[in-house]
Amino acid sequence: MRIASFWAKGYRSLRDVHVDNLGAFNVFYGPNGSGKSNLLEVPRTLFRLAAVIAETGALSSAEDAMRAMQAGVINRRDVCARDTSRSTVLGARLVASEGEALPPVGLLPASELIVEVTLDWTLERQPSLSFSTFQSGDEDLRTRWSSPQASSEPERERLQRRNQLRALIISLSTHAYALVSADRQPRYEELAVPPEEEDVIAWHLRAGRLKSALLAAQLSPSHEVRRKLGAFRALLAGEPLYRPPFAPVQDPRTGEIDLRELLPEPNPEGRDVSIDLAGLGVAQVYAILAQAMLLGARAVGIEEPEAHLHAPTSGRALRQLLVRLVEERHIDQLFIATHSNLFDLDSTGYYDVSLEDGCTVVERADLSRIDREHLYEPGPAKHALEHLLRYAPEDEVVFRRSDGAGVTAKEMLRLLQEDDAVALHFLQDVHGAAVRMVKVQAKKHQAG
Repeated sequence: MRIASFWAKGYRSLRDVHVDNLGAFNVFYGPNGSGKSNLLEVPRTLFRLAAVIAETGALSSAEDAMRAMQAGVINRRDVCARDTSRSTVLGARLVASEGEALPPVGLLPASELIVEVTLDWTLERQPSLSFSTFQSGDEDLRTRWSSPQASSEPERERLQRRNQLRALIISLSTHAYALVSADRQPRYEELAVPPEEEDVIAWHLRAGRLKSALLAAQLSPSHEVRRKLGAFRALLAGEPLYRPPFAPVQDPRTGEIDLRELLPEPNPEGRDVSIDLAGLGVAQVYAILAQAMLLGARAVGIEEPEAHLHAPTSGRALRQLLVRLVEERHIDQLFIATHSNLFDLDSTGYYDVSLEDGCTVVERADLSRIDREHLYEPGPAKHALEHLLRYAPEDEVVFRRSDGAGVTAKEMLRLLQEDDAVALHFLQDVHGAAVRMVKVQAKKHQAG
């Protein structure tokens, strides 16, 4: 199962955004404050709101809206300040992966599902939450939910269909999409007991208790959970990270839960070290992969996967592992909000995110644009160019300003040292050209 498209109106900075043609890898790039995180929040908020409707059984009610607000799913601050309609619309179209059916298997007559909810804030006393669209193929499932067309249909069968639809929506809230937030700091953890109806591992992971989640997975009686934990161990231990064996443990005296890695050889005493001391980058990789694999969602959104990772080493290792998550079918889709060119995982392009008049704008763009305009390391690039320019004749024109005036090698050296705006454009152009050249040569090498 995968999300083919999603849309939002009147939500946070998203006045009216529709994102189409979503594939296995979906990369959202843009500056801070442009709305990337808001985009990744859309599917999660949508399915959680739909689950609130399903749990109460009312297709439209103020009670549902109040329950959603009390649960922290949405609040009045989430209303887009630039939208005068005072309503919030969130929607998505899901399609079955090849050879699969949407859960629960056999319920739907078609291989796609459209879910859209509307939160109407215009009412004087309290907002109202409703399914504005709930459709499979050409069939409006709201009819099957509330008042089936066949009035003679036995009450038991009508109730069974309604319960199936409710189970489908509630399943989507946990299995359709999960979001790995940018808050992945290792924490001091003690034993915490979730509510009875909650999935223990997912509850710990959503609360940022990585160590507790892995301990619960290790102790789980479920074969499927242990299988996923084994796959998680294999990913970390194999290429390209080669992390040593790890074990979640609990101190019987203090109750502290920790995650410890066995120190690499030579280590005759068999000593281990807490993940807290192994480095923040290592903890980041653990947190990202654990949530992607153990939350049970088929689509996973990740905020800033490059945070605290060294790009040439651990960052590139994580990139390879994220590709494996999809290729090995641990998940079906990745949604990534990033500032780094490490995660140009979709060769057909990326989603460029910007802010115009306080509202988020999303535009599909070719990768050559990201090479040219955005993703480069200015420090190393500047130093390399300064070194090369010293070999050029001082009066040779190496760049032209927007008005056509030439910039000599000598002048460009000075502008680079001053971090002038003209030097920034020069860096972007040279870096973009270099990246494209490398990609062309890499493709020729692979073809040869």
